[in-house]
Amino acid sequence: MTMDKAFFARVETIIGSSYKKRQGIELRIACKTVDDAKQQLVTIRQMQKELRLVKKELGYAKRTIRSSYTTAKVKIGKGFRNGLIRSRSVDRANALRRNQVRIKERQALVPFESVERLIDSLLVQMDHAKSQ
Repeated sequence: MTMDKAFFARVETIIGSSYKKRQGIELRIACKTVDDAKQQLVTIRQMQKELRLVKKELGYAKRTIRSSYTTAKVKIGKGFRNGLIRSRSVDRANALRRNQVRIKERQALVPFESVERLIDSLLVQMDHAKSQ
């Protein structure tokens, strides 16, 4: 299981439903009594805390990915031979390699950003549900 799917699975376990990419997750809360409403409020607050923790861990994972690609970008064009020989063609080749690394970095971060958008959407829905 990839790291982004692990985050999706954690979000699913927190909210107790399965995620469909096209439909998304929608929270619906129905309370018949005051005690039931209080219990639902406690549950929503707990879910929000857990989702915020997952979002924080997601940020750490994204930061780790970014730092690994940053070190890869910095290493391009370094070395003894490249220090002695400077030309436009070498600079262009280095720029192309850096761009390729940037593209790979963006592709690696896309699944994490979709999980982050899902968590943000859920937090907004929970805030709206708490106000009702």
